[in-house]
Amino acid sequence: MIYKFSKNFMKEIGQERIIFILCLFVLGYGLICIQPYLLPQIVNKDSTISYVNFSLFLITLLVPSLLNYLSNFFVQITREVSKNLVFDFFKSQNYEYFLEFKSSELQGIVSEISFTCRAIAQEIVPAFIRASITVIMFSVFIGMQDKFLGVLYCILCIIYMTLSSYSSKKNRSNIQSAIGKTLDVNKGIDDYFKNIDSIYSYKMFRRESEIFRQKTKEEANIYYRVQKSIYNIYFCQQILLVGIISFLSLLWVNNFDYSRNPISFILVLIYSVLNLSSFGTDFLSGIELKDRLNIALSKIHYGIETAQHILEIDKREQSIHVRDLSFRFKHTQSDNKEVILDHVNLIFPLQKNIAILGGNGSGKTTLLKIVAGLFQPDEGKVTIPEGIKIIYVGQDSMIFNRSLKENLFYGVTEITSNKIKELFYLAKRLQINEIISKDSDLERELDGETFNSFSGGEKQKILILRSLISDADVILFDEITSGLDAVSATTFYKLIREYSSQKTFICITHRGEELVNFDIVVSL
Repeated sequence: MIYKFSKNFMKEIGQERIIFILCLFVLGYGLICIQPYLLPQIVNKDSTISYVNFSLFLITLLVPSLLNYLSNFFVQITREVSKNLVFDFFKSQNYEYFLEFKSSELQGIVSEISFTCRAIAQEIVPAFIRASITVIMFSVFIGMQDKFLGVLYCILCIIYMTLSSYSSKKNRSNIQSAIGKTLDVNKGIDDYFKNIDSIYSYKMFRRESEIFRQKTKEEANIYYRVQKSIYNIYFCQQILLVGIISFLSLLWVNNFDYSRNPISFILVLIYSVLNLSSFGTDFLSGIELKDRLNIALSKIHYGIETAQHILEIDKREQSIHVRDLSFRFKHTQSDNKEVILDHVNLIFPLQKNIAILGGNGSGKTTLLKIVAGLFQPDEGKVTIPEGIKIIYVGQDSMIFNRSLKENLFYGVTEITSNKIKELFYLAKRLQINEIISKDSDLERELDGETFNSFSGGEKQKILILRSLISDADVILFDEITSGLDAVSATTFYKLIREYSSQKTFICITHRGEELVNFDIVVSL
């Protein structure tokens, strides 16, 4: 999954742009790495100042700040592209895919993917480039003075980086255990809120406090051990690095050419400690971020696309034809499948008002969603005439966090003045003209919180209004009158009767007294 995501990520940003960004990082860290070489060259042998070298050294001091701009640019591109890739993946999935998740869960996963990608771009990529450039350039600098020491420096640094990576990787199991303890603490909080009635009824506050304190104590202890282990590894890595530097220094002293200035060599060794000391920690962080990204991608099944449900179009059809339709619902807790629809055959003529009746679990909603192309039947098919547009409107349908105009004219190809007049007319008929009565109302931004502040009846009237002014030829209403009073329900049926010459309405209803408003009644 992570390979496919990375491949799509690079393709989305563009190979040329990625190469350009990486080259700038290489150039920046390369300039920083020439500081040990430039610094001794500032003062010439005759004690005069080399202004060229001095100017170059000052420029290299500005490079870290300039790299911040590059890092910010890279991070923001990563933020944009990572979220776009996940959204494009969601867009490619069918309707049933989203039934597996809660909205808040998907938001959390998208945030996690974006965060890990940004952290890799901001911390891990620059750290690995810095370490690589340090080893390469300092090997060259030392090799210019002593080829043997240059090669030895390179080999010892590679050994150090390898051992640092290995020792840091071994600590992953301890970190996983610590994360498990954190999950236990979170479960304790969740348990408290879920069982608050029982806790108050049985007066078990002290017992719950003891259990929770024990969990937090265990969490603190294991994190202390993990952090101590990390510090031990870091300390060992520092000893190893200092040992390597000391060994190289001894070799240098023993083979010292007094005709050359030793300051640059000493500075190279100092810069090596500064640039390579955190390599093991950076490597561990990179592994953790990779694991987190992989887990987040696996949760949404990234890279596994589901087949879109496409209704069969028949140019000869003059109605919606349901042929031998069967649908079985698979329970998430088992492999058992519950039969919802069993070899159903129906015909829905166009420009008619059709009611669907049936008890709970009879498959009314499932049938509408299959007709709308949202669900894929296990057997049978639905054929529709060419060129008709079908929309499904559920009683719990929501609105977008956009303006009222964008919400009400959602899917409308052309918003004409007549359409706007029709909108205000319908708002008045549905008695929501307090919400929608003038042009300025249409520009008002709506969000989920605002929509939730409306009454159940107002929400359903807004959904009815949006569907009536849409370009849809067939509108499937799923118990849309459940939140309406008798007067509003009567108005609704008058309106669909008025629109029946333009549109087909198929409605699920439980109210027997409403059946007089329909041309056809279908019972499941």
